[in-house]
Amino acid sequence: MNQSEVNVHKSTESKGPSIRPNIIMLLYVFWFLYAPHLIWRILPHYPALFGIPLGIWIRIVDAIFMAIIPALIYFMYVKFFTKQRIRDILSIARLNPRNILYITVITLAFALTYGGLLGYGIPFFFSDTPMPMRVSAEPTWQILIRAGIIAALAEELIHRGILHGEYSTKKVAYWKIALVVGLSFGLIHVGVGAMSVIDTTFSGVFLYAPLIYLTRSIWAPVLHHVIVNSLSWINLANFVDNQADHDAFMPIYMIILAVVVAILIPAAVICGKKFWALNKHNHIAKKDLPKESKAFKLTYWATVAIMLAAIVSRLLR
Repeated sequence: MNQSEVNVHKSTESKGPSIRPNIIMLLYVFWFLYAPHLIWRILPHYPALFGIPLGIWIRIVDAIFMAIIPALIYFMYVKFFTKQRIRDILSIARLNPRNILYITVITLAFALTYGGLLGYGIPFFFSDTPMPMRVSAEPTWQILIRAGIIAALAEELIHRGILHGEYSTKKVAYWKIALVVGLSFGLIHVGVGAMSVIDTTFSGVFLYAPLIYLTRSIWAPVLHHVIVNSLSWINLANFVDNQADHDAFMPIYMIILAVVVAILIPAAVICGKKFWALNKHNHIAKKDLPKESKAFKLTYWATVAIMLAAIVSRLLR
């Protein structure tokens, strides 16, 4: 435990975590649920502002409302109403080269196995209809910048930065932070579909949460997120021009993926053990956590219930 953690521990020994993180989480959830209504009130009046096509304009406005505005409000709140530093809450700490290597190998193994080998292989080999090419009108390099880098940074700023940071500075138990922030991460993907909600919630709880918890750096989940998002847009449609070539090359593509995954999985296991050995000193024992008040528990579980209800209601529409 470093000196800053010792100081936080001393200041919370006799006092459990406040309900402030729960309030901030609830405010963000309600903002996410209702901000889209504001967006669609604005967009019809400005279909091509400054010559920007509607599709790109929608993404710009969406980013402003869903990430930039909440972040600015929070930063102003931290600066003018609390004595904490934004740098500390967001865990903007350097990520050492070994952690970068371990996270990269683990992420590649996970992404190529789940999104590549299984994501492409199961539909290709077990479906009666040919697997269609996934073609986008937007150039691949633009998608990689927008979805692979910018979207990952924005989502991590809100979730593993602001929301995770608020809970962690209040010394909330790790699994509770992972659950509530993971559900929030899944909630923002309800518009993509049920599988996306499941995938992102799982990733938020079991991948992103341990990365920032053990490294104490937001750059760990950012690195993982950028790699996953980028790989999801690199597919056969980037290399072939028609459906026939796509179908003909798929078996070779799957063999190559299988060989790469067979090499990466053992390497990922080794890197996972080394990653834990390198960062396990950051683990905070349960006995070092302050006792939670009834008010915190009540508002925490109310927040979880609201998010679950919001996810279910959106998926049932």
